[in-house]
Amino acid sequence: MDFTINGKSLDGSSGSYGEKVQSTTTRTAIQEINISEDMPNSFELGLILHGKHGETWYFSNPIKKITDIKKVPIHHSQNVDGITLNVKELSVSKTGISISYESSEKGEDFELSRAGDIEFQVVDQDGKEIPSHSRGAEGEWVKDKLVFKSNKKFDPITSHVTELTVTPYLFLLSDGGGVEYDENGDSKDIGFKGGSLKPVKFKSFKVKIAQ
Repeated sequence: MDFTINGKSLDGSSGSYGEKVQSTTTRTAIQEINISEDMPNSFELGLILHGKHGETWYFSNPIKKITDIKKVPIHHSQNVDGITLNVKELSVSKTGISISYESSEKGEDFELSRAGDIEFQVVDQDGKEIPSHSRGAEGEWVKDKLVFKSNKKFDPITSHVTELTVTPYLFLLSDGGGVEYDENGDSKDIGFKGGSLKPVKFKSFKVKIAQ
């Protein structure tokens, strides 16, 4: 999926795309768009889909900045097996909820750091799980630590939800690897290092949602 803002492509953008095939004629997809440029309060979002046989479909939809975002301070911290997790706040709006956090772990190798693999399970007071729609975190090396920041996004919640139970956990990959290029353009395969990473058990915490 490609996208445009008011008919133009943006250079300073990134994101991820994932889809699920529901049937031979139906599939669902989520496109996560991260934009570093300043955005207008309203614009036309264009979406371009490409088919396997060269087909192209164009869609557009007006987008307007939401202003009724409720921010719930959390300031929850815990340290488990060398991983420090600081959950800052939870944001609630009609488009969904998000959890803002920072995590860190001593080390120099991003592939061997578990602090960047944190996800959250969110359940309301009736035991209903709120579906999550994002993965990944931005990481940087600070002194002797690898520090990660992210906002995890979830489905909207209804007005009857008064409390959420949040359980952090690690989403560890079982395979991977890649290709590395040197200054001469020669490539070599990089083996997957993450198979030795061990899961940890974080504590759950509750968040009150004021109505």
